[in-house]
Amino acid sequence: MARLNSPIRRLKRLGKLEDYDQIMEELMATGIMEPVTPHQMGEVVHYISHQVVIREQAETTNIRIVYDWDEGPLSMIVWR
Repeated sequence: MARLNSPIRRLKRLGKLEDYDQIMEELMATGIMEPVTPHQMGEVVHYISHQVVIREQAETTNIRIVYDWDEGPLSMIVWR
């Protein structure tokens, strides 16, 4: 849970939580990301973790989502 809560606390502190939420909503609307749904016991489900990169000096995109592709066998998946 620390990996989830730490970025949220940071985004709140910097006043960027709403911007982050908007980016996540856009990713869901475009089909790049989908909500987590309950799954059956024994069903294999893969999740890709991410980090939030904040660059205040950037003129266009000062908040980016960076996916942790190097975290094991998921790095071999071709993204749709």
